[in-house]
Amino acid sequence: MRSGMIQVSEVNKNVLLLAEFLGMETLVSATKIRWLVNLGRGPSLSDDSSDEEIVAAFDEEYGGISEAIGAGLFPSFLAMNPPSKSQSEVAEIAMTPRPDGGNTVVAREFVGREGPNETQCGPLSAVNGLCSKGYVPSCSHVAYDYECRGDEARGDEYPEVQLLLLRRRKYIQLLPRTEHVFAPSDEDRQVKSTLTRFQYAHFIENNGGEVDAILAPPEFSSDEVVRSDPFGVAVIQPVPPCWAESNGFVHSKLDIARVDKQVDKAWEWVHQEIMDKLEGYRSPHDIGTVEIVEREILSKAT
Repeated sequence: MRSGMIQVSEVNKNVLLLAEFLGMETLVSATKIRWLVNLGRGPSLSDDSSDEEIVAAFDEEYGGISEAIGAGLFPSFLAMNPPSKSQSEVAEIAMTPRPDGGNTVVAREFVGREGPNETQCGPLSAVNGLCSKGYVPSCSHVAYDYECRGDEARGDEYPEVQLLLLRRRKYIQLLPRTEHVFAPSDEDRQVKSTLTRFQYAHFIENNGGEVDAILAPPEFSSDEVVRSDPFGVAVIQPVPPCWAESNGFVHSKLDIARVDKQVDKAWEWVHQEIMDKLEGYRSPHDIGTVEIVEREILSKAT
């Protein structure tokens, strides 16, 4: 208690009911957020929803702490529901046409009922930005079938090519908001050890076969603006010796495009991102080879 935190395994129904009765807002708010995270089901919430909005969503769905306990949901406050009982949120990286007749790459998140959130960026910044939000590449080898858009959205509105489909457990990105109140239990720690995310980097070789530069996740940038942008890209040039090994990167199994006809289009935009970020690369012919490397790290969402 001196730390201002309580152990999750020590919280019982009476503690939560008393906190609600006494109006202990910090504990009540953290309780409802943790409960939604563990349930993994409920109304749509964006990553930037306020704590008040999340609490209101819980109350709308379950009526409050006493009502949720009365409905037999207390076990899901103590432990996270298995994936089979949770919902997923979906994101994709897609190539989409511009009004001027060209194309661009977007990271698109299907969260909420007001349409997708889109960020225009390159493929590397798109996959790192989405993975930083808790999304992981889907194991599906089938192109996205518009399940989140509805049949009416087929055709002119989304005439793009999907490059990668990603998913995340619903609400998982909200969990850090509760950690100033609830010290993790042993079960929490076990769950954390199974929830991982990935980061990716591009090693760019020139036509002479030398690694000339690296495009890396934003945290490797010396520019604070880049570091603070989940869709930012750090340019590392010149390349320090053993950079991949010293930072935990290995050869990637990431399949940028899972359908054969998309491969050329995906690599076209990988090359475009390289040319946008690096001086001296004015055409794909200036690029020798590109190696994608990855590292697995504990999810920020857990």
